[in-house]
Amino acid sequence: MASTAFVDKAIQTLRDNGYKLTGPRLAILDFMLENEKQCCMRDICTGLQKKFSGIGTATVYRNVNLFLRLGILRTFPAKNNQLCYLINRPGDRRHQMICIKCGALVEFSSCSFALIAEEIEKMTRFEICDHTLEVYGLCPGCLGKQNCPAGDKKAAG
Repeated sequence: MASTAFVDKAIQTLRDNGYKLTGPRLAILDFMLENEKQCCMRDICTGLQKKFSGIGTATVYRNVNLFLRLGILRTFPAKNNQLCYLINRPGDRRHQMICIKCGALVEFSSCSFALIAEEIEKMTRFEICDHTLEVYGLCPGCLGKQNCPAGDKKAAG
């Protein structure tokens, strides 16, 4: 397994929350780091089972869900309303534009949320620790085929 600050932090998070460091957990962390991209659950299971024939699908699901609860992984929707998973590095924001017609996903890092975060905290009395931004619309390919109806435009922040 590649030794990185992310892996060290993930291992410490597991230990701090009373979880043991098991072979399947290390295998999942290693797989996610090797891929460095979003993966659906099927991709994770298939990839792990190719390398480690003894790892079961239920074990993968349980541990991926544990990693989500602990903030080691994060999710986002992709094509066909399928969830994808990414490693969750602090400060690594991958905001997305998602085409509502074909499901194309474009990530972008530019975000001005910090400019309004303090105002939102004052209004809601929340302390903001992190955020995600998804923007929905039509990609250039789909936009060329059809104009975006007003009712289909939506944004979440």
